Amino acid sequence: MRKKLIYWILGVGIILCLAGCNSNRDYSVTIVPIENKEFFKDEKEEAVLIWNYQYPQVAIEKNKVAEVAINLVCNELHGKEQSMIEKYVEEAKTEGQVSRFAPWEYTTTFEQGCNNGHILSFLLSHYQFKGGANGIETVEGYTFDLEEGKQITLSDIMKNNLVFEQYATSEIKNQISMDTNIQDVLFEDWEDTVDRTFAADEVATWYIQEDGIHVIYNEITIAAHFMGTLEYILPMEDCYQYMNSYYNENFR
Repeated sequence: MRKKLIYWILGVGIILCLAGCNSNRDYSVTIVPIENKEFFKDEKEEAVLIWNYQYPQVAIEKNKVAEVAINLVCNELHGKEQSMIEKYVEEAKTEGQVSRFAPWEYTTTFEQGCNNGHILSFLLSHYQFKGGANGIETVEGYTFDLEEGKQITLSDIMKNNLVFEQYATSEIKNQISMDTNIQDVLFEDWEDTVDRTFAADEVATWYIQEDGIHVIYNEITIAAHFMGTLEYILPMEDCYQYMNSYYNENFR
């Protein structure tokens, strides 16, 4: 009986040890972007739209399950953009006649953020020009846990998401208020908009760099168009206290 108990304890200990090792695995990620430039023409062989794109594809040698999961998300994003481009081409052939001297353009690029063996984060930027004086840029942040390859949200990372959001919006308001270059072009309701930064209507996007959580407001969200996208950093050393133990460990 005593031997069985000893074996049982040893077995449980080994399982717990392996589980602990698995949760702390360091997955090395190599990013190889898919890049291309495509020209779309009308029946007169005149260019109506130029599509440049750069989408990430990952290689994770020690975790193929996560590799497949992350690439599936990236491929779905690229597929949605391709469907949108097809509609844009037809639109450009008709409405774009007035701006034929400058074909319409849609460009997607990505910027790698945190890639520390536990977390992968990146930013997709979309620039759209449909004639006129200026185009418009929008950005989207994506963050993945490399253990399972799942896309994660701030509520996954934080102990109490509401408490973190209160800190974050207060810190962003403070940074905006101290920026003398932007005061004259802020919209009157910019503070109300910042209060809704993490609301369901997607006022802003975020991704993670080594120095902190970057929160980005798209054009014409809190300030005039010519200011472009506005980015604010929540320092990582300040964010640690709001993270749950799992992500607190994996970001250090």
